[in-house]
Amino acid sequence: MLSDIEAGKIATVITKDLSRLGRNYLEAGRYIEMIFPECGVRYIAVNDQVDTANSESNDLMPFRNVFNEWYARDTSKKIRAVVQSKYSKGERFNGSAPYGYLLDKETKKLVIDPDTAPIVQKIYDWCMEGYGPTQIARMLTERKILIPVAAHYKRTGKMKHRSAIDAPTLWDTETVTRILYNREYTGDTVLGRWKNKSYKDKKRIAVPKEEWHIFENTHEPIIDREKWEIVQNLREETKRRNCSTGEKDKFAGLVVCADCGKKMYNCRAKSLTSMQESYVCGSYRRKTKDCTAHFIRTVVLEELVLSSVKEVLKAANGDRDWFREYALECGLQEQQIALKEQKREMEKATKRISELDTIIQKLFESNAAGRISDERFDTLSKGYEQEQSELKEKLIMLTKEVTLAEEKKSNTERFLKIAEKYENLTELTPTILRELIEKILVYEPTYVGKKRIQKIQIYYNFIGRIQLPTETKRAESA
Repeated sequence: MLSDIEAGKIATVITKDLSRLGRNYLEAGRYIEMIFPECGVRYIAVNDQVDTANSESNDLMPFRNVFNEWYARDTSKKIRAVVQSKYSKGERFNGSAPYGYLLDKETKKLVIDPDTAPIVQKIYDWCMEGYGPTQIARMLTERKILIPVAAHYKRTGKMKHRSAIDAPTLWDTETVTRILYNREYTGDTVLGRWKNKSYKDKKRIAVPKEEWHIFENTHEPIIDREKWEIVQNLREETKRRNCSTGEKDKFAGLVVCADCGKKMYNCRAKSLTSMQESYVCGSYRRKTKDCTAHFIRTVVLEELVLSSVKEVLKAANGDRDWFREYALECGLQEQQIALKEQKREMEKATKRISELDTIIQKLFESNAAGRISDERFDTLSKGYEQEQSELKEKLIMLTKEVTLAEEKKSNTERFLKIAEKYENLTELTPTILRELIEKILVYEPTYVGKKRIQKIQIYYNFIGRIQLPTETKRAESA
């Protein structure tokens, strides 16, 4: 219609009332008082008795436009209140279901879709094998798997997006990422993750996680909670890519330098043999002075990790009661060491904050007495205040860490459940590594004569670092 108005094809625009033209009073006023007159167009709102050909009938028009916008704003508030009320009760508002589920119309609960749930499981399996969202999207596209909107269109005949017809098997990274982060696959209902910016702007914005409405164990899970948490840690830690040889790095994101805390990177190439491949500290690789050139050969790492994992699995699946108690004891010892160090840091920070309060107070007194200039006072006080601010932030962080550490309990049962699946382990795969291991610390090697001694520490998921005693010591303690 606007293009026809600009082309001079329309002489008069008629609506039922002013609200039918628009409820944004600024926009409605711009069209009625500027655009239409410039184009020589007469505007009539029948029920509101507005006619731009008769100026006397337009006196109340601006106020009517304001009232129309108020009505839209009030309606928006009421709808938001209804939505929040439904969210607080765990009720889904829009009637949609995540990919992999269907919505039962009677109970309003999610039920597993037998056609698409296996695809979700495969996506999580690939992620645990070390593939990223872009790679997973490419593999789904190659297998000609229907994208979520195309699967919905095939099942219901309702088209959410043109891609359901134009590119029904073309997966993108964002879709895979959403699936990997969706907590509802664990059986929890998560509501209120998005909202419209305002009643005028329909753009969706993300809601902070602390404001979400989460209800646990409301429907049958597609992904068990342990696997979901491992995938979240995996996605948070690193982005894995294929190396130049085209092979996957099974330890990607797990190997950490024990001295500087940076990730260690796998160095391999087509010109290197498997015996020459190694992991090098990320700090040293970037030529910083934060760390030394220590490294570990891949074959050595794999041998050490496989040996340790087999030993731990044998103990976990052998005497489960003994392992449960021993893991709890190790966890408490590790926790006490960390707590002791954190509390020491807290005491130092608290003491320094108190000292800075005294220093700043003396600066004020010296400045007031004229012993130091205003310029000198500003420089010193800003420096001390900045240091104090940083220390207060550090103190808050340490307090939270101590609180979490004191509240944390051993979760050995979850580890035992995973260990049971790999009772007869013979080789390490990316999936097994990520299910069992949180991180692997690699220390700088030591030398006894010409013999190179390499030390590593393995932190297992849910139980942390565990150093098993010898069979003799176990028998004596029993």
